[in-house]
Amino acid sequence: MNYNHGGDIYGNKVTLDFSVNINPLGMPECAKEAAVIGVELSTGYPDWEQRELRHALSKYLDVPGEDILFGNGASDLIYRLMMVLKPKEVLVPDPSFSEYRSAAEKAGAKVLDFILKEEDSFRFTDDAVAAFIDRIEHLAAGSAVFLCNPNNPDGSMIPKRMLLRIYEVCEKKSIWLIVDECFLPFSSREEEYSLIPNIRKRANELTDSSFDDHENENRDDDHLIVLRAFTKIYGMPGLRLGYLVTENPDLIRKIREAMSPWEINTPAQMAGVAALSDGDYLKETRRMIKEERKYLIDEILRNGLAERIYNPDSEANFILFKVSCNSKDLKYKLKEKGILIRDCSDFSGLDGRFFRICVRRHEENAELIETWKNIKNVACKGFNNINNML
Repeated sequence: MNYNHGGDIYGNKVTLDFSVNINPLGMPECAKEAAVIGVELSTGYPDWEQRELRHALSKYLDVPGEDILFGNGASDLIYRLMMVLKPKEVLVPDPSFSEYRSAAEKAGAKVLDFILKEEDSFRFTDDAVAAFIDRIEHLAAGSAVFLCNPNNPDGSMIPKRMLLRIYEVCEKKSIWLIVDECFLPFSSREEEYSLIPNIRKRANELTDSSFDDHENENRDDDHLIVLRAFTKIYGMPGLRLGYLVTENPDLIRKIREAMSPWEINTPAQMAGVAALSDGDYLKETRRMIKEERKYLIDEILRNGLAERIYNPDSEANFILFKVSCNSKDLKYKLKEKGILIRDCSDFSGLDGRFFRICVRRHEENAELIETWKNIKNVACKGFNNINNML
């Protein structure tokens, strides 16, 4: 199986990995300590109900625990969703995370592309939303729509007013709307963009005494699913811990029935509980991302290292840029220096001129810029140089 993502540190000699969008602070110390204790407790089976973790996340998100389903990372849940929902058609914006397409195709769905325009920095403009909704209107009931907010790889953020317009149409047409918010916690505007507060509001309404039992049963008709993970924001990709939030209990029941027992291991559960308790960690993360993202963008532009940077005002922990010619030289030259960046040519709608870097600590970001400056005259010599190196 081909591995088209970043983070391939095992097959390369790497000193700095800018190819994966992981929190530059690393895993919180309290989470590390909890994971170690979890290893010591791993002579027993994990808690199948994830009781402590479920309670902690329910309190953190302010949503009912029964509206949360845990998985082995968000990617695991994407594949399980497609296998359980079995949609005939799946609408995916391009460029975006490749696993949406892969999971849909493996489940037998027909994937429909919606191309976002480079001149709009791959953002959902009002015109793009109108066209996207028109595509949704022509989908069959039971189909699915994926959105990533902020979008990977370009960092564009979809305002809530647009998301709610799309959700309204999906709900009317009985179409599943799956919103991937894995990178949203890096933003100080998380609450402003997230759809979880809408799930929270609806859940609170359904528990109000003015609602009768018949109206509560309508929860099975809800088609909104929000995906998140501990992977990126808490720097623990090796522990594999993701979750989805939905008001649809029937969907949660069906996915759980498709899971094997003891799906989430004990170290991951305990690390997750500890991470949620560290509020200062998130504050420091957001401060660092905002500051270092600006530093990287300023240095790239000041030194003429890229032709264009997309969505510089985003608060995502990664940056998409384009070099001036169709060459992968930059990736190979940096790899020779022990630095990995993400070649984005495998993203639908992008080519060999597009690359993505994550935001790391200042000294690491400075080393990337200095190394990049030293090789910039070699970076774009065309595909002939690549063929000579391969």
